[in-house]
Amino acid sequence: MKSRNSNTNSLSWDSPILSLAGNRKPSATLQKLSDSGVNTLQDLLWIFPLRVQSAPKLQSFDQLNIDELFLGQAKVISIKAVPAFGRRGKGRVQLFNVTCVVKDLMSDNYLNLKWFNAYPNIRKQLEQSEQFTFLGEVTDYKGTIQIVNPKINPKEVKTENGLLVEYPTVNSIPGKQIQKIIDKIPTTLWQEDVSRIAKQFHGELQLPPLIEAFKALHGKQSFNTDQSFKERIIYEEFFRNQLKIMARRLKSKRLASPIIDVDEEKITQFLSFFPYQLTLDQKLVLKEIQNDLKSSHPMMRMIQGDVGCGKTSVAVIAALMVLSNEAQVAFMCPTEALAQQHYKTLQELLPDSISLSIILGSTKAKEKRDIAAQLENGSIKFIVGTHSLIQDSIVFKNLQLAIIDEQHKFGVEQRQKLAQKGQGVHTLIMTATPIPRSLQLAQYGDLDISTIRTMPEGRKAIQTRIVTDAT
Repeated sequence: MKSRNSNTNSLSWDSPILSLAGNRKPSATLQKLSDSGVNTLQDLLWIFPLRVQSAPKLQSFDQLNIDELFLGQAKVISIKAVPAFGRRGKGRVQLFNVTCVVKDLMSDNYLNLKWFNAYPNIRKQLEQSEQFTFLGEVTDYKGTIQIVNPKINPKEVKTENGLLVEYPTVNSIPGKQIQKIIDKIPTTLWQEDVSRIAKQFHGELQLPPLIEAFKALHGKQSFNTDQSFKERIIYEEFFRNQLKIMARRLKSKRLASPIIDVDEEKITQFLSFFPYQLTLDQKLVLKEIQNDLKSSHPMMRMIQGDVGCGKTSVAVIAALMVLSNEAQVAFMCPTEALAQQHYKTLQELLPDSISLSIILGSTKAKEKRDIAAQLENGSIKFIVGTHSLIQDSIVFKNLQLAIIDEQHKFGVEQRQKLAQKGQGVHTLIMTATPIPRSLQLAQYGDLDISTIRTMPEGRKAIQTRIVTDAT
């Protein structure tokens, strides 16, 4: 059997974080971190410290400076612990506000140390300590110098480079535990670069090694405030994000969708449902959607335009095209109020032959079950709803179009989850938020963008235009 050292020495940045346990069973902390989505050692690098500071030297209270980190050594003079009423910790444990007056061991000065919402162990630790070392940031409260929530005997936070690194809490794992896990990464790995950008482009792009930037960020080398290191990590993050966008787009283009080819006679019939004429921009966007629907690949299109330009009208016509193919359409909105108003408008516009329903978070459980059953057997063709549409209990018989309003209030995963409720589902997204071309390419590179620039003139201001285009 290999030793634990030999196991860790054979690790790479792509190794699972559970492999840090070596031959032992992974700790609950490692398992919890893995469950949170931190799957590999490289993922640990992207847990950025809250701050990295040069560790101060032990000094007397004469050297206290407001807003600066201070390391001191003192003896306890008095302790006062007052219950923090209304504040409870884990297991409903009573929390306390603790004030400890201490005397400097290097001078005759005194100082107040305070802990708010502290567990009882803080008081117990102070009572058992005749003298101790503390670390914290100096503050001024109404003319009184104090340190709030200082660390007691903070030896474990100091790195071999004399730096103090503080990590955030991840999935309820304290920052100190995060640091201990990162410290388990073999030293040899910190010499191997992790960039996704081919090395031959590093010189051309004037990029410093990514691993050097991570070492500086995590305090694995002397303290360095060089802005180029931060810029290097930002560039890498942007680059990786673009790879993900491209991968999503390529995956979408490889999927097959049923061809929906609606003749002009039906389109004219759909247009007759509306008490106004479409603008030229609306017609152009509708033509783009028609081409998408008959391409045999899933549509991934965003319609952007000012409030009142008629984005929703185009989306409804697209829905009618899909419904004419005996398929289902889902219309997801960020709020219940908006979903209800969409539903009311569609009731007025659509013929009675189209089975229309609505599902919300506030919908009663029995009604939700009935709607879910009708979606699964295909008797409901057009469903309007909120996030309820992406619940696991909602199954469609033949979903072919997902319409998402106010897309900026939904994440990529949420819209993908709705689209994944069918095979090769077309996705149509609407937004009234102006998106510059550079941002389109950066953030929405997996989408085709259509823009409605002209506002309709003389069109009846029905509920559809006023409400559904609102942001």
